[in-house]
Amino acid sequence: MPLPLVPARVALGATARRAAGPLMRWSVGAQRTARRNAMVASTALAHRRAERDEVEQVVAAHWDTAPSSSGRPTSTGTGVPSGRIGA
Repeated sequence: MPLPLVPARVALGATARRAAGPLMRWSVGAQRTARRNAMVASTALAHRRAERDEVEQVVAAHWDTAPSSSGRPTSTGTGVPSGRIGA
């Protein structure tokens, strides 16, 4: 029994689509994974930034209200001590 004649373009197109299917699914999955990883990293960075800001506020408040044994101001208003260490 002879094989049916199929145009080469149709046969090649179907073969190419079959071969490209797993590749297309892989690229979609890889993109989803990359997007998820970026969201997780962004959330972690936002938490770290918020914690750092909170620590800076606490330290600044501490320097602004700390009593001075020398009678000099303990802060320049920036949260950084105005005197030199050991002075």
